[in-house]
Amino acid sequence: MKRLFTFLLICHIASPEPHSLWYIISSSSGMSEFPDFLAYAVVDGVEVGYCDNNLNNIKARTPWMSKLLEDYPQHMQWMINKCLINRLDFKATIMTLKQRFNQSKGK
Repeated sequence: MKRLFTFLLICHIASPEPHSLWYIISSSSGMSEFPDFLAYAVVDGVEVGYCDNNLNNIKARTPWMSKLLEDYPQHMQWMINKCLINRLDFKATIMTLKQRFNQSKGK
């Protein structure tokens, strides 16, 4: 019984703490002072990464994210690819919506 209690106590201490990961993605058209595409990664309510249509790279917003991207360049490349794919997808969606709602201009 003592072993079981010790095992349960250790498992409880080693159990992972819940975290949240959110991606906030926005696209617009016809707004000159606002990027056409924005994407943010948010972990536990803190913005950790950012990309927009003016960047060809990911901007880390926290020291640990900078270190992660420095230590694992393949992760950086994956994120850049995801940002580009989402940007192209959102651009196509905006064009389709403009056609369907008969909005050829940026208004």
